[in-house]
Amino acid sequence: MVLSILLSSFLAAAAPAPAAPGFQTPQQGHTLVAPFGSQDTHLVDEGGNTIHTWPGTALPGNATYLLENGNLVRMYKVSGSPGSVIGGSGGGVQEIDWAGNLVWDYQVATQTEILHHDLAILPNGNLLLMKFEDLGDVAALALGRDPAIVTTSTFWSEVIIEFDRETQSIVWEWHAADHVVQDFDPLAPDFDVIADRPERLNINFPFESPPNGDWTHCNAVAYSSELDQVAISAPFLDEIWVIDHGTTTAEAAGSTGGLRGRGGDLLYRWGNPRSYDRGTIADQTLWNQHDIQWIAEGRPGAGNMLVLNNGNDRPGGPFSTVDEFVTPVLLDGTYTLPVGGIYGPSAATWSWQDPVPANFFTGFIGGAERQPNGNTLIIEGGSGRIFEVDDTDAVVWTYLNPSGTPVFKARRYQKFLFPGDATLSAAVGGQVALDLVGGNTFAARDYFLAMRVVPGPPSLQRVILDFGTLDASGLASFTLDTLGPLPAAAVGRSVEIAWGTQGPRDFLSDVVVVEILP
Repeated sequence: MVLSILLSSFLAAAAPAPAAPGFQTPQQGHTLVAPFGSQDTHLVDEGGNTIHTWPGTALPGNATYLLENGNLVRMYKVSGSPGSVIGGSGGGVQEIDWAGNLVWDYQVATQTEILHHDLAILPNGNLLLMKFEDLGDVAALALGRDPAIVTTSTFWSEVIIEFDRETQSIVWEWHAADHVVQDFDPLAPDFDVIADRPERLNINFPFESPPNGDWTHCNAVAYSSELDQVAISAPFLDEIWVIDHGTTTAEAAGSTGGLRGRGGDLLYRWGNPRSYDRGTIADQTLWNQHDIQWIAEGRPGAGNMLVLNNGNDRPGGPFSTVDEFVTPVLLDGTYTLPVGGIYGPSAATWSWQDPVPANFFTGFIGGAERQPNGNTLIIEGGSGRIFEVDDTDAVVWTYLNPSGTPVFKARRYQKFLFPGDATLSAAVGGQVALDLVGGNTFAARDYFLAMRVVPGPPSLQRVILDFGTLDASGLASFTLDTLGPLPAAAVGRSVEIAWGTQGPRDFLSDVVVVEILP
């Protein structure tokens, strides 16, 4: 449907969609899924129905997320470079709008570098991207790597880069190789007692020759806006790291400067204290983990960390768990470490495992996400099963990828109006096309469309524009048309648009903001 309206007709405010009440019920929202073996990415409703698809031209490589503007950002596979043989390698990342149009594309797939696994979206819209860099065997030996575990000509280490989507440039980076320690070669740099340097990475741990020379095989990156810190999952070390993002690139290469005065050295690590030569296997808490993250603000457990603990080589047999733990972070953003001791906590504060542990095991990939209502979305990556548990540990929702192929991870979004925020020029006017995406829960429901102008007079604060009925899939669309130029007084104002259900009025969508520019 097309709504042709003048500025004086615009909108009334609508509040964001409320969280689903209580437990024993799935969290309302749509789940983003990018199956292995498929070039496409799908948005799935609560009934497991695909309600939108972004067609692709390459296989996933691996993570996919939605941006605030409703566009898809996805990593994809680029074959042919040396790093492409490493599990989880990608090589490309791109933004695709709601209509399937390519917004931009960025590749790193050279002889010595390749993007891989995951990304994190920063509040300013930049992206943290993961990159393997091949230092080579000669450089690894020069850094104090024991020749006994150097059996390939490659030695891939981790790099985190901050990518500016607007300028298509790298504005910050951190290299794991800048923060190593070793006790093998007294003539090599950073020779020291490993246990005395927990802020650094032992270049000889684990003491084994990794496949393809892939030292740490980092597989997840996350960001905390509260702390301005970055979390990294290093499954070959069975631990996660936290570093300071409040550094310059130069500071990130050293051990001083930044918000915490430690440069790019580790602020915190957890999962396997043997990696810094403290503790025993009895102190190990992670096994080949994936999808480390801080629980988002406004969700139960906010600020705690959540991780899929895959459980490879776990004592007691292989089984997976989802673990929430509370870090020993202080008010200044540093972390407590007992003298000669190990980083806490000693155990997770909450953990989910199947009543029959062997029934939930994914030996590679997977993830989890805390939902606004307190439920936890869990991705059993290897099987392609995605399910949701409540605070009583009951499974309240299950989705199985129809193709039966693995799924790297998934996220659920409480977003029901697409594509997202937009702009209009007052000088020329124009149209804004929007899709109401309710999903099967709202199939054939009556809805109302509402708008408001901000700032605007009282007469433009609570205006119902239109009524309609969602189709059998819970979908509808409309186009906002200004019918030509807008008055000069409209410049600097914004239009807020939302929709809700009628009969009864028991749902209100998220808000899309249209800014009016000159």
